[in-house]
Amino acid sequence: MAGFFPQAWLDELRARTDLVSIASEYIPLTQKGRRYWGCCPFHQEKTGSFSIDSEKQMYYCFGCKASGNVYNFVMASEKLDFVGAVKYLAEKYNVALPQNEEDERRYRQQKKQQERMYEIMTSAARFFRDRLFAPEGEQARAYLKKRGMTGDMVRKFGIGYAPDSWNALKDKLLSEGVTEQEAKSLGLLSKSKGRTYDAFRNRVMFPIFDERGRVVAFGGRVLDNSLPKYINSPDTPVFNKRKQLYGLHLLKKERDLKYAIVTEGYMDVISMWQAGIPGAMATMGTAMTADQARMLRRYVPRVILLYDGDAAGQNASLRGMDILTSQGLEVRVASLPDNLDPDEMIKRRGAMAMRDQLDRAMPLIGFRLMLEKKKWDLSNTEQRTRYAMAAAAIISELESPIQRESYLKTLQVETGFSMQALLAQVQGKKDAVQTNKNDSPTQAATVEMPEVSADVRAQRELVRTLLQTPANLWPKEAAQLQSEDFTCPMCRMALGLLQEARQSGTRLEVADVYTRLAAQGDSTLAGILTAELPEGEAPPEQMLREWIVRRIRERDKRRVQQLKQQLMSPDTSDEEKMKLMVEIQKIQTSMRELHT
Repeated sequence: MAGFFPQAWLDELRARTDLVSIASEYIPLTQKGRRYWGCCPFHQEKTGSFSIDSEKQMYYCFGCKASGNVYNFVMASEKLDFVGAVKYLAEKYNVALPQNEEDERRYRQQKKQQERMYEIMTSAARFFRDRLFAPEGEQARAYLKKRGMTGDMVRKFGIGYAPDSWNALKDKLLSEGVTEQEAKSLGLLSKSKGRTYDAFRNRVMFPIFDERGRVVAFGGRVLDNSLPKYINSPDTPVFNKRKQLYGLHLLKKERDLKYAIVTEGYMDVISMWQAGIPGAMATMGTAMTADQARMLRRYVPRVILLYDGDAAGQNASLRGMDILTSQGLEVRVASLPDNLDPDEMIKRRGAMAMRDQLDRAMPLIGFRLMLEKKKWDLSNTEQRTRYAMAAAAIISELESPIQRESYLKTLQVETGFSMQALLAQVQGKKDAVQTNKNDSPTQAATVEMPEVSADVRAQRELVRTLLQTPANLWPKEAAQLQSEDFTCPMCRMALGLLQEARQSGTRLEVADVYTRLAAQGDSTLAGILTAELPEGEAPPEQMLREWIVRRIRERDKRRVQQLKQQLMSPDTSDEEKMKLMVEIQKIQTSMRELHT
């Protein structure tokens, strides 16, 4: 089925979608850690057993065993085939459909070019890092120390230094086979009057990582008070500032994070993490965007906006709140005193004071009411009346009667109007049209999986575990696995994808593996192979090694048996027998070394 579309294009489309957002259009979801839970939309149930892993963008129902990625969810929910689901998502996310084989070749070429660009950006980041710790980076190291940054934070955020040179990075990249055009397209080189030169010079360098931890851009800060203070990478084929958040890649390593903190600057983010306050990140000099909000929703249920305490920061908070709320996130705002930015707040008043401000962060309605109150002189009767009317309009947006009453009591104290008058004002503003999403779940047909042998079940469990385990944590024996070690065709295909990704050094997303396996026609089995191991059920490294060794030994036993049969054949010459005996001895020696 996937043959209708280029695989690279399918992977790109899936990466743009958000399974949580789409599923929320059908069922209410509640976040617990990185998972979202709700009643399954595919069978009747009272207790929610439907789960979405927001990080891996996969779903699984512990009741009916339905599983898959965003394509399968749309197929089941909208009663579409694979092609229909792809077209549905492409239209929803404004992605143009490929038309012919030329499109497929173009997508493959684009994918190859992107990988090349990531390699170049990584090389540049290494160069800047090495220059920071070279003698020429002494001034930059002194600056970072003056800003209170520890060595651990320098390493955690990959901070470096662009030397005071017009061609240091250029010469380095050219020596590695990078062309001037490639470096220029990534914002690493600039061009003027016919010559190219380093875009960043004599600056502390902050690499910007995408969600997968790949370097996609840089921000460079001067070491003194000269202008411009910051120079940032332009938008490139691998970087769009509206779709990135500085520090977002660190969220994947955090578990049970209750909220993310959005600030404005690189130093704000680093200071927060250094103070033991995880989850901080910064926008790329733009207002919060829907793309950024969708990324955040994959990791946390709540966002605290922590902008500067001045008017501009408060207005930025308001704009950001609307975007985040529209994506289903709970939003609060923490205003800092004395117009301090987060970095200054921590340095002057300490981490405890910052945590206190976060604990007292205001919800959306409370923050809007605070800003509204600042506009009016409440000692003036006319202005007090206008404030009461404006505040009532804001409060009317609340669905909860208890919350409305709580805010109205405060408004009554502030303005002196009776509760009856304020209630009447709220009711007059309240929109009578209410959306009710009570679609009853549909009954999915029960899918009966045929009985399989214990050996096939073991093969599937091994592949499933390898898919859920980072390749750098695999036992070394995993490199010896071969497709012939598996009789299950889909297991062989999954192993091939894993080995291909490991050899090329690319990251293989489980949701993309599912798409490729399901394209073979058995989406249920694809779901079994890619379903995440329940918490606490991942086998220890020794057990995983034993599973792998067992498969290798079984293969070796079969091979030895075949060789012995050839050895006993009357048609085998003496010379061939000698070769067979040497090969048998070699395999048996290898089997002994693989003791379990």
